[in-house]
Amino acid sequence: MAIITVLLANTIAAAIPAPAPKPGDWARYSFLAIRKDAKPSVEELTITVGPKQGNSRWWEMAVKKPGGSTFVVKALSERVPMVGSSDGIGRVARYMFKDGARPFIEYRDKTSGDVLLPAFDFRAQLVPNPVAGCSFEGAFAATGTYLGNAIQLIESDAGKPLADTGEVKVLDLDPTLIVGTGRVFRDIDDGRVTDRNYNYRPFLPEEYDELEAAGFNFFIVDTAERESMIRERPAFYTKYPVFEDYPNILYRGNYRGCIMFTDEPAILTDFSACRRPADASNLLRMVVAESIARRAAYSPRVLAVHWEQAGVGLGTWDLIQPDVPAWEAVYQAAWHEMEGGVSGVVHEGRYELAMFNQILKDRFGPELELTPEQMLAFHYAFLRGAARCFGGTWGTSIYGQADPAISPLAMTKAYDMGARYVWFWTSDHGHHMPYREQLALARVLRDHAKAKPRPSMADLLRGARIAVAFPEGYIGWSEFWPNGIWNNERLGFDKTNEKGVKYVAVVGAALRQGVMLARKGVQFDFVVDGEPARKAGYERIIRVLPDGTIRDEKR
Repeated sequence: MAIITVLLANTIAAAIPAPAPKPGDWARYSFLAIRKDAKPSVEELTITVGPKQGNSRWWEMAVKKPGGSTFVVKALSERVPMVGSSDGIGRVARYMFKDGARPFIEYRDKTSGDVLLPAFDFRAQLVPNPVAGCSFEGAFAATGTYLGNAIQLIESDAGKPLADTGEVKVLDLDPTLIVGTGRVFRDIDDGRVTDRNYNYRPFLPEEYDELEAAGFNFFIVDTAERESMIRERPAFYTKYPVFEDYPNILYRGNYRGCIMFTDEPAILTDFSACRRPADASNLLRMVVAESIARRAAYSPRVLAVHWEQAGVGLGTWDLIQPDVPAWEAVYQAAWHEMEGGVSGVVHEGRYELAMFNQILKDRFGPELELTPEQMLAFHYAFLRGAARCFGGTWGTSIYGQADPAISPLAMTKAYDMGARYVWFWTSDHGHHMPYREQLALARVLRDHAKAKPRPSMADLLRGARIAVAFPEGYIGWSEFWPNGIWNNERLGFDKTNEKGVKYVAVVGAALRQGVMLARKGVQFDFVVDGEPARKAGYERIIRVLPDGTIRDEKR
């Protein structure tokens, strides 16, 4: 009977909800690190409840670090952290961050006007969450998790006002169009250099003003001094952080992680042992997936590796940098790279029409000739098709080898077709895009974007009603690979496949379909035949089969 009474009492207690929070309620929690050999990064945090605003409520979280430094998060959301349930904070309408003695910064999405939250597991890790079934003291859960570690309630009370935000600095950032350059320095030569490498020096503070005015909104940061020039601009940035940056830097809505891109997976893969096109595409897919899984230098997990090596105890947090596109010369490989797990692909744009047309004519037939705009639509069809079918993103980067007469169109055409990234390459002899040309091109894109606001990115990615589908593996041809598909002599263009058909005939059949559509001004994507393309919502898929025949299927 005593056992039944105890069980009944516990059931009744569990059914009693925690009282609703009131403005001024607060709770202080201590941080319990899982790894005792890790350096302490947080000592305690205090949650304070603010007033209601509509169906949401203001709250703040003040975090104290070893040595006494602090940072504060202030937000308006449906629910307050550690209050009432384990359902999380719900929709967030406002978000502000204050680092030490600096002013509060509010982060907003320039395109939608909505809040722009940090990129790193904000709800699950950057705010505390109660443990399911834990006890409550007043409105606050007694036990929870934070930054992959444990926290425990120390004290709670009422009557505490929210901190005075003072003058809040608002950063309106555009996450749909990332314009940036790949280095922290510029050339100092007068015009183009062809007989030697360029001379370079680091950017000066006033040049960041110039870059921002031209439309740049992404920068690489290599030092704390350079970060101070960038962090309060309406621009995103990457930085390899030091231990003292943890976890503060993760709360910045414009911090994107420590790497800008993963470098050329297709170019750096040796496909020479592959016997069939599908063997090569499978190898590339697995190379990309393995690089991500083993936390390699260009992996989205390298940020976690860097901090763990510095002594940070991440506990159970699988910290991932969510936005790491591949920077790639072989734009045709975008399909299998996104299939392998990269978030997007940025093409290394060396757009030169005469050379491209000559390669198409020499390799696939004299009738394949394009105008500049058709050539760009042709290139971007590979990138957009992959992004649409795998939920990714895409973009272009302008290199020094690009025809200066085509580069402005390359940028505006990419914008019109839904590119998220428009980048420039800085350094490496002929690859280098001179600083003054970068500024001029960025201004062209800035003015084009002002004159022509884009619809949603989802609509842009679905801009094509028609897809041209390569057989598995056959999409991996490149104008830079003379030896055959995937630059493999076994798959040489004049070799025959298992159907007795030359590889050049199969690839050429798909390219001809794209050329015909481009010449008609019809939007289309290049894809790989299979389930992802069939589920992507195309109204018509022109399937090229391994025997070189074509099936035109309406969905």
